[in-house]
Amino acid sequence: MNTLETAIATHPFTKDLNPHYLHLLTGCATYERFGVQQQILQETFDADRFYLIHSGHVALQTFIPSRGVTTIETIGGGEVLRNVERS
Repeated sequence: MNTLETAIATHPFTKDLNPHYLHLLTGCATYERFGVQQQILQETFDADRFYLIHSGHVALQTFIPSRGVTTIETIGGGEVLRNVERS
């Protein structure tokens, strides 16, 4: 297995995934690294991907008019960040 395939195959989100689907997922996956304070996605972005967090932490934030930017959840290694499109 290559490094990307290993990272996906050993992630808790994919641990019970059929090997056929694992192969398909790996075929369209890319490895991305984000810097500290780098914005990954925004509420108005298209919901066209999801991220398997391998290491580090991601803060989910929203803007609340009376409070400013507020962290609503922090996601760490082994968890999934989903870009969910609003209706």
